[in-house]
Amino acid sequence: MITPSLRYFTAIVLACSAGAVVAAPEEIEVYMNEMNRPGEFGLDVHVNYVTMGARLPDYPGAQVARHALRVTPEFSYGLTRSLELGAYVLGTRDADNHYRIGGEKLRIKFIPAAPGDPLFYGANLEIGRVERRFDENPWNGELKGILGYKGERWTAAVNANFDFKGLCCTNPSLRRPSWATGKLTG
Repeated sequence: MITPSLRYFTAIVLACSAGAVVAAPEEIEVYMNEMNRPGEFGLDVHVNYVTMGARLPDYPGAQVARHALRVTPEFSYGLTRSLELGAYVLGTRDADNHYRIGGEKLRIKFIPAAPGDPLFYGANLEIGRVERRFDENPWNGELKGILGYKGERWTAAVNANFDFKGLCCTNPSLRRPSWATGKLTG
């Protein structure tokens, strides 16, 4: 049965994802409704490899995207049922097989707990420093809106990203939402 919540969620996902899907240049991740329990630690490892990409840097000193491998461990800690802290260590291997740590970010994720409601929403705020080869503005932040639907056999989510570049956060930009489905069960 298609519920009103599912209809609204589907309409929002389709409206937000029209056109090309864009992901963060240093990682690809879509936040869903997963949270650590209060007092619980977690670790996710994000691994991205660029098979085809730019052969020339986007700006002087930038890492060429083609054949770059990004490995980002994300450490997390549940504060409450709705609030989680996290920290990233951005690791990379370039096309010449040089391995480096490329920066660090801190995050706080908020997803209100609503038992029994398949529709979920929240926000994730990240602030950090990355090396200039990843971004012309090494100090930056991102506010990510989270909207999703958790069915019995699958979960889908869409994230809208607002980027802030530089220390003073005066030039916010909106990236097109990234979205993914996952957690299919038999």
